[in-house]
Amino acid sequence: MRKEYGDTLLNSKHFRNITVNFNGKKPPVKTGVILKNIRMMPKSYYSYLNHQESANMLAATGMFSLVDFNFTPRDTTGVADTLDLHLNLLFDKPYDFYVQGNLTGKTNNRLGPGITVGMTRRNAFRGGELLDINLKGSYEWQTGHKAQGTGSKLNSYEYGVDASLTFPRIIMPWASAVRRKLIQRAIRTQYFPQFSTKLTFSSDIIRRSSFFTRHIVSGEWKYELQTSPTSRHEFSPLTFSYEYMRRSSAEFDSVLNANPYLYYTMRNQFIPKMQYVYTYTSPTSYENPLWWQTTVAESGNILSLGYMAAGKKWGTKGKEISNNPYAQFLKLETELVKTWKVSNHSTLVGHVDAGVIWSYGNANESPYSEQFYVGGANSIRAFTVRSVGPGSYHDAASADVYYLDQTGDIKFLANLEYRPHLFGNLYGALFLDAGNVWKMKDDYRKGGMFQIKNALKEMALGTGVGLRYDMGFLVLRLDWGVGLHVPYKSGFYNVGSFKDSQSLHFAVGYPF
Repeated sequence: MRKEYGDTLLNSKHFRNITVNFNGKKPPVKTGVILKNIRMMPKSYYSYLNHQESANMLAATGMFSLVDFNFTPRDTTGVADTLDLHLNLLFDKPYDFYVQGNLTGKTNNRLGPGITVGMTRRNAFRGGELLDINLKGSYEWQTGHKAQGTGSKLNSYEYGVDASLTFPRIIMPWASAVRRKLIQRAIRTQYFPQFSTKLTFSSDIIRRSSFFTRHIVSGEWKYELQTSPTSRHEFSPLTFSYEYMRRSSAEFDSVLNANPYLYYTMRNQFIPKMQYVYTYTSPTSYENPLWWQTTVAESGNILSLGYMAAGKKWGTKGKEISNNPYAQFLKLETELVKTWKVSNHSTLVGHVDAGVIWSYGNANESPYSEQFYVGGANSIRAFTVRSVGPGSYHDAASADVYYLDQTGDIKFLANLEYRPHLFGNLYGALFLDAGNVWKMKDDYRKGGMFQIKNALKEMALGTGVGLRYDMGFLVLRLDWGVGLHVPYKSGFYNVGSFKDSQSLHFAVGYPF
């Protein structure tokens, strides 16, 4: 194992039929980590499939910039039936530093940049672990003034830190039995699974000027399993989030008192959650590929079962953990992306995203952070975030509280985008976006409850054009969205002034 190409390896260790050569007092990575990613065992028949799978799995660890297998006959008699394997591994740089940024400008005079600065440490504890830490922040301000001449109170910012540690193995009490079954399945299917365990922690501060400062602390223990080239599973047996208000103004308190829904959804609360995600990606050989992801999550049910065992009824309200009420809900969301090849360098992409969240038991409404919304750079690009819905509900005064009540329990979003090649790495875009959110239960937001007969006319609709500069590893995107239809007015083209129906978004990456 080398850190620089051409290094002379001075030290070695022997393990039965295996010799490890390296520099330093001990191998830079534990030998078991390498052996677990090699599908060719001593005294077994050579298999080209196992050879390629071993190379792919070692490369997938992210630790090595070079993985080289050399096979030589055990002797030179010409009838040798045994091969010796010399595996050369060249370590990649241990650290990666990255910076990501975006800027959004809207014709409602809101402008805001965002930035993420991070560091990744490969092979953090000599077991192939991947440590990632990043700092993130965003700011948004009003570039104009209100009609009455006063400045906007909507200046806001968010900042936080994320840290994750990924282990290239399954960490659980019965991990050996699980791994054995996966390998048995791999022998039958001729595909060796890739699995990992990921621990994540984050802390975020959200500040809305003149209104509130909210703190969200969250963590997750997740298992990731790639069972085939097309199927990926993620299971999080433990996900938690604690949301609490650090500061609120008298004006914001008056808004909460006047809106019981906001008061309930934005209260301090604990969200214990379990989640499963399935992702399907069609084979790379497909000319018109498909991507599909479905997420199922629940919160609070195990805790409620514990309370039932202690003598409390399932539907009892106000049950707490750490002196804070906890959320209880079931959530389902599915997303589909289909790409059609129009020409050698131009594509047509369709996107559908639908979801529903049902609150019950200990909670009348789902937590604000779990509810659905539409609008923004990756949704309906003619409208700002949380400026549509639910249903045909509209209150002009809600703009003064940053659209806090424009979320829902049901979501439907559909996008169609044509991406023609212009020249070089520059691509164009012509898109059509539609969608909305709705409530499952009736409340003060009139017109917000879902009804099939009204669903079509309550779809917000927007179109627009854009540019994409594709550098291979990074895509810079500029979208200009124009509104066509809002749900709370009659008629089709009902957005009012053309000047006021536009939004401009600058972002990194494709919207879907």
